[in-house]
Amino acid sequence: MSRSYWFGMVCLAAGLCLQSCGGNSNEKDKVVPKLSKSELKASLTQMEDSLRMMQKNGVKIESLHQIEYINRHLDYYRAYPEDKSSPVCLDKVQWMFLNLQAPQYSIDYSDTILEMYPKYKNRAGVLESQGATYDAIVEPRDSAMVRKYYTMLLDENPSMDKEKREGIRKRLKNNHLSFDEWIMKNN
Repeated sequence: MSRSYWFGMVCLAAGLCLQSCGGNSNEKDKVVPKLSKSELKASLTQMEDSLRMMQKNGVKIESLHQIEYINRHLDYYRAYPEDKSSPVCLDKVQWMFLNLQAPQYSIDYSDTILEMYPKYKNRAGVLESQGATYDAIVEPRDSAMVRKYYTMLLDENPSMDKEKREGIRKRLKNNHLSFDEWIMKNN
């Protein structure tokens, strides 16, 4: 690990400590200056590069790193919701929440993408993720939501690969089966 990476992580930890320890209520009421798009994008790039380097070097990526990744992407989205990069940030957030085994947060941010960014270039991927999350991860399984998202996926993507389309149709025909039952039936 490079010195600059560790220095950045120590500064982050110190900053979090100082923030949580302190100050009077007037300090907490102050408006934080809005960072520029380029500053926020640089922050995102730095975080993604750090995570890539950690992964490459076999360093375990802790949940603290994942939460920081989420927070930086949410900072960008909240600061610039109209920017074309904002739905991409939310998409990365929803995947990271799935990775953290927090499906409800993933679902919530995916729904935000679908509602606020109807022309998002990866809308099909978000719809598929929602269907799969309700199908295989959410407990108890919600077959109505599985049907909703997979049907939207099929309706909005008429040129979808035929094999994939057929697989989703078969899943919908057998939506009464749990994900595990569906897998067993098809093996």
